[in-house]
Amino acid sequence: MRIGTKLLLIIGIVSFIGITIGGIIYYFITRQAIEERIVAQLESITILKENQLNNFISEEMDDVIVLSSDEALLNNLINFNTYQKDEHKEAIQDILINKLQIDRDFLEFFIMDFEGKVVISTDPLQEGKIKYSEHYFREGKIEVFVQSFYYDTALQEPAMTIGLPLRNKEGEVINVFAGRVNLEDISELMVEKTGLGETGETYLVNKFNFMVTESRFYEGFALRKAIHTDSVKNCLKKQTQHGIYKNYLDEEVIGRYRWIARHEVCLLAEIGKSEAFEPLDKIVFSIAALSSALLALYITLGFFAGKAVARPIRTLTDNASALSGGDLDIKIDPLLLSKKDEVGQLAMAFNSMVVNLKKSHVNLEEKIALLKKEKEKIGAILQSISDGVFVIDRKHSVTMFNKIAEEISGFSSQEVLGNSYENVLKFVTEKKEKANDSFLRDAMETGEIKEVLSHTQLIRKDGSKVSVGVSAAPLKDSGGGVVGAVIVFRDITREREIDRAKTEFVSLASHQLRTPLSSISWYTEMLLDDGSSINRDVQKKYLRKIYQNNKRMVELVNAFLDVSRLDIGTLIFDIKPVDFKKIADSTIDELTTQMSLKKITLSTHYDQTLPEIQADSKAIGMIFQNLLSNAIKYNRSGGTITLSIEKKEPHILITVSDTGYGIPRSHHSKIFSKFFRVDNIKKYDTDGNGLGLYIVKSIVKQMNGKIWFESIEDKGSTFYVQLPLSVA
Repeated sequence: MRIGTKLLLIIGIVSFIGITIGGIIYYFITRQAIEERIVAQLESITILKENQLNNFISEEMDDVIVLSSDEALLNNLINFNTYQKDEHKEAIQDILINKLQIDRDFLEFFIMDFEGKVVISTDPLQEGKIKYSEHYFREGKIEVFVQSFYYDTALQEPAMTIGLPLRNKEGEVINVFAGRVNLEDISELMVEKTGLGETGETYLVNKFNFMVTESRFYEGFALRKAIHTDSVKNCLKKQTQHGIYKNYLDEEVIGRYRWIARHEVCLLAEIGKSEAFEPLDKIVFSIAALSSALLALYITLGFFAGKAVARPIRTLTDNASALSGGDLDIKIDPLLLSKKDEVGQLAMAFNSMVVNLKKSHVNLEEKIALLKKEKEKIGAILQSISDGVFVIDRKHSVTMFNKIAEEISGFSSQEVLGNSYENVLKFVTEKKEKANDSFLRDAMETGEIKEVLSHTQLIRKDGSKVSVGVSAAPLKDSGGGVVGAVIVFRDITREREIDRAKTEFVSLASHQLRTPLSSISWYTEMLLDDGSSINRDVQKKYLRKIYQNNKRMVELVNAFLDVSRLDIGTLIFDIKPVDFKKIADSTIDELTTQMSLKKITLSTHYDQTLPEIQADSKAIGMIFQNLLSNAIKYNRSGGTITLSIEKKEPHILITVSDTGYGIPRSHHSKIFSKFFRVDNIKKYDTDGNGLGLYIVKSIVKQMNGKIWFESIEDKGSTFYVQLPLSVA
């Protein structure tokens, strides 16, 4: 080959490489510029959304303040508080309902008394509800307060409520007024997509990681979707940053997030990464076109240059054909090896390749054996996985069926493999028993994972039915085409049983509340119907009964709420240094009246070396409250109680002893069960709910502690609580 031709070929290759590198550099510079522009745009959007949010809430606060100052409303409320007449209540409701009809930004207005009871509401179903524990009531007795983005357990929906005091002409607080804001307006404000394209959105996340506005793409996320992305974690640390990350849909986005301290929420603005960098496609096309042109030039030059080297190359080609046929002992022509130009170098490289191929062949055989073992290992994993798994091809024929699938369905793999799954495995709806395998077909048609988590049953080989949760994931080839699907299903019979148990718990709770409510209703009717004819002492007796039953009902509700939080795991511990002795003394002070009525003597023994311990003060107070109140309630008049707190490394030991009625041995195994009460004490105290010890044990368990007891019937009981010195 002439040196000029060789030189021309080298220049072409170098030019191609240079242009390609330049195109790549230009690509990344442009990409950086686009990213910076998107970030600046997102920053503007977050500032705009924050201002819009602040303005919206300020406007709602102003509306509530103006409405609370309405002279007609205040006059009717004063009359209603004084005379309790329906005409005044109806007048107030008319004013509030008219306001709701005019101002669609609110869902409900209501007025509470000083006990937090809703006395007047635009929603009659809410009247009589107790809001004492809500922040908008407690803070609203003092000044205007906005309780932002919380979950209203009574309404079972997200809420934002504005509360403020209602004052008479003398400036005295007479009631607390509240307005529940329509969060759909805030969601619409956030979902509005100006400047965010087709894949972008803005949304709010509260300090408990829950989305408080609706998703632009899915409904029902508000205060029901917990988000634990890195961006949310950083934002909850009160950071303001931007970057490329995965959002709550596990999709890559360019985002900007900022912490809004005023409302204790994170504001996030995001746009899909693919949409943001869409302009780069034109750049890629231009680079590809240029590369193609250079490649065409390369081929043209190669055509002419190839004539000069065709003969030796043909010889090498023949050798390569022999090599491809498996002849690894081929010999290269010594004449080609002796050449000093590029052909000679190629011949030498070819000769080296033959040598290396011999070595690679040996290595390849070893790798094939290794891959075979890995395949067997993957098969073993699928066979040993705890869920049922089977795989189908595009014709729905079953190609894999693991052991758990055999156990759940009752079919052996031999009966299933090679058959269409519809002929063997029948998924049906729970009630009507209609075919319910659309999730699988949808997965193969859409190329997306589909799930059916409830109300689906699998008909087993013996004809019995088992409730299953099932999902299907498409299998795709290298080109993205769906070639089959993996179906994973599991027996959820136990989960359904747990759901039924929860339903039974709600039923039992309502039964427990019915007795005090009936008693309150009876005594109230007696006072209303015959109040003037009943002497003062009897009236006091009836009122005392109403008060006692109301107190019992409040205690029941609080106990049920504590049990519910413990059962579903929403009781969150606020860990900080706690003085057990102070909490114990505070609890004893609260119970002094009860001990005085029964003439009970309490002695305490505190370890003086006991340090402050990392724990939740409320939870520790609940432990002391339940154990000491039980020791008083089920003790004899004139009895004694001993409370001791000791440090026994690496634990703290709490001991509560009494000289009460004790627990029969036959009931020892049930004493910590929910709603269980010992038979021998029911004649002494009929107001217990059987939840105290259950709550104590649940709290102790969450604190990685232990609880046990010793008891002799008619002699007394001793309860022990052992907690680690540092409660995690």
